[in-house]
Amino acid sequence: MSFDRLGVDSLLQVLHFSGARSLARVACGSRFGFVVAHEAQQNPALLVLKGRPDDVARELRERLASRPTVAFLQYSGRTEAALQFARSNLPPDTEVLGANTRSLLCAVESTAARGRPGTSVEVDHGSDQIGLLLATLPEAKARAFLVAPPSSARAAARAAAAEG
Repeated sequence: MSFDRLGVDSLLQVLHFSGARSLARVACGSRFGFVVAHEAQQNPALLVLKGRPDDVARELRERLASRPTVAFLQYSGRTEAALQFARSNLPPDTEVLGANTRSLLCAVESTAARGRPGTSVEVDHGSDQIGLLLATLPEAKARAFLVAPPSSARAAARAAAAEG
């Protein structure tokens, strides 16, 4: 494959819409292909997927262009199944936050009026589907942490609320 006729900027624009498999193929073709495929993965990206776990895993392989930094997985049912999904479908260094919930809430791409792309919010109650939000932030170091006041401060806040 020769990229001689395309400028680097044009090539990066095209590769930005490619999935991980396509980028891997380009990277294996030549040293220049490796460099532009790597460069195409350096853009921040956000991907939202919703569906049955097998369908989400397949779509993830097709649409994910770069290594995600952070993932938010919504699921209902067994936590072990959600952990297995994350372990088998996400890179090990992705920081994953999971939520076991009875209702699944996702902002997904849709076709709005007049065929224009848009975003809609979908809510499913008691579904066997999962929701997966992936954020690629190449320069970020993501870490999960708990934001909660110390236990003594919580106790003081409860006591103040009970008095008031």
